[in-house]
Amino acid sequence: MNAFDSFSVVRVPFPFTDRQAQKRVRLKLFTLDERLVLSSLGALSEVDRVAVIAQLAKLLPHPTELN
Repeated sequence: MNAFDSFSVVRVPFPFTDRQAQKRVRLKLFTLDERLVLSSLGALSEVDRVAVIAQLAKLLPHPTELN
């Protein structure tokens, strides 16, 4: 069993429907069972990590704001 660090980039099988319609680019944030990971591809650079954290901060409330 492997444990992955935050900001790891991994390869997983991703199901697609067989449609000819165009797909819009959108944010997908999810968790998955690590047994689905096919391989590790590396990790995000520090610049990209900072950008991801900034975007997540805009989308997700801070725990102290939930009360």
